[in-house]
Amino acid sequence: MLPPQKNDYSEGWFFDPRYEVKGRQWKTAQISRFNIDEKEGACLLECGKHKTKLRLMSLEKTMNLMKNAKMKEPLARRKPYGLARDRKGVYYYVDMAESEQVKDYRLYKGPLGNLKRMKMTNIVSDSEGDVFATPDGKLRLVLEKEHSFWMRGKKREKLINVPIGKNYTLIFNDLGVYLGRPYGTPCDIF
Repeated sequence: MLPPQKNDYSEGWFFDPRYEVKGRQWKTAQISRFNIDEKEGACLLECGKHKTKLRLMSLEKTMNLMKNAKMKEPLARRKPYGLARDRKGVYYYVDMAESEQVKDYRLYKGPLGNLKRMKMTNIVSDSEGDVFATPDGKLRLVLEKEHSFWMRGKKREKLINVPIGKNYTLIFNDLGVYLGRPYGTPCDIF
């Protein structure tokens, strides 16, 4: 059995890339869950190793809260697109808009925990990879299936491709790009 891959609150399980858990049926997964116990009047929220017991509100308090609630626009989510690093520990990370119809890429570069956004655009995207470049073309990031490169003028540095599927917690926690941003799950309270 595979872990749930989408937010399915009806079963209590939901995807949250910030928290990694180990399970019997899968090695690791980015899932969290909540379990409502109506008899106890409580809810257990589990986000990775964080476990918090919450009290359920009465129906009257819930109705009053909902009457005064203001709806907000959904969170604009981004998803990982490419990740590489050099042998000195400098990461090159590209994310994109969650909707694949919108080609909105953002490129970040820097050491772990301190990546900075760079003004680069995607100039090539095909089945073999992507090329991102500054407007003057002096800096380029080439992401390919086999090898990736950071290019400064004619100097080319070979990069190590880092698989996204095995590095969600690194991407959403350690790189520093998304720290402090809500993800739209119950785990945002942590």
